[in-house]
Amino acid sequence: MTILTKHRLQIAALFDPYLPQLRDVIRGMIDFVSERQPDWEIVMAHLAVKDTPSKEPIALSRFDGFIDSNPLPRTTRFLSGRPTVLLEETRIDRGIPIVCTDMSGVGRACAEHLVESGLRQFAVVTSPGSERGPDRLRRDGFRYCLRGHGFDEPTVFQSGVRMDASAEWSWEDQVDDLSDWLAAQPRPIGVMAVDIAYGWRTLTATQHAGLRVPEDVCLVVGGDDELILGGLRPSLSGVAYHQKRVGFQAAEVLHRILSGEQVPSLQRVRPLGVIERQSSLFIASEDPLVEKMMQYIWRHVEKGVTVQQITALVPVSQRTLVRRFEKAIGRTPHEEIRRSQLQTARRLLTTTDFSLREVAARSGLGTPTNLSQAVRRVAGVSPSELRRQHR
Repeated sequence: MTILTKHRLQIAALFDPYLPQLRDVIRGMIDFVSERQPDWEIVMAHLAVKDTPSKEPIALSRFDGFIDSNPLPRTTRFLSGRPTVLLEETRIDRGIPIVCTDMSGVGRACAEHLVESGLRQFAVVTSPGSERGPDRLRRDGFRYCLRGHGFDEPTVFQSGVRMDASAEWSWEDQVDDLSDWLAAQPRPIGVMAVDIAYGWRTLTATQHAGLRVPEDVCLVVGGDDELILGGLRPSLSGVAYHQKRVGFQAAEVLHRILSGEQVPSLQRVRPLGVIERQSSLFIASEDPLVEKMMQYIWRHVEKGVTVQQITALVPVSQRTLVRRFEKAIGRTPHEEIRRSQLQTARRLLTTTDFSLREVAARSGLGTPTNLSQAVRRVAGVSPSELRRQHR
């Protein structure tokens, strides 16, 4: 259906822009309008649906195109046959095209991250309703990736399932249940929590069970929020979605629909990758001294830790320490220090608005010049360009 009109097209964003995970979708849509310059006006119209009690959201009739994340059934009926793009893969119905984050890819990213840590035991903490929806896709991606590496199926714990439907089931009860389950698992174990809420719950449960993170439970979350996950202690690693790209591509697909073009029914956008924080800074090693020193490196990266400093903490010579590091993880202490600095710098560049000077200081690299040289050497671009690519 081609829409030919002389007036500016009214494009309704039907999702709540105040939700942190959807703000970058709006930014991506705005970037599309700025770059491609269609004659559009984007309107935050989610309240027109929420506040309309009628079976048909008549308030939406004035709009020319729609982008929505998880529409109500009555809204889906209204949108059917109208120029619309959805943002969630599990909402495939009525032939409406979808642009969304690759949730299976999120699970794969979690699995790859844990496998790289040398772990051999894995588990998933998920929701009771995980047989469908994004949680299932993340879990399946996790499972299939582990299978590809030759590992057995991960243990799955559905947190929140009532053992006795007649009994009250408080948040504390759910944490206690999860604590008991975690305490019974082999250690060390790599755990994916399907989303931020379950990541927080899992961290609380490990603390109730007296388990160490990441030494006993190496934890990564199938989502990311710097404010929440970065503020916990220990901070939680999570997979960052490329929501800005989702918004850009969704607007692009809608533009093609409005121009009368055929569009694919489903486009998945790969996640940006794991933002590594304290909860997964772990390498499974048979050498306890190497494990201990790696933990020290990661926890003191902001202070600019050196090989000489960590050598002073152990009863072996620097040459012996280097040899044991190379045998255990295939890297020297200096290479591990630089790796931790670069991981920290990447996380701060892609998830915060800190100045380059502050990023350099917080990552242990010292100065913006050192930061620039280190990032260019690994990523091939400047720190500012790396930040732009992930925004």
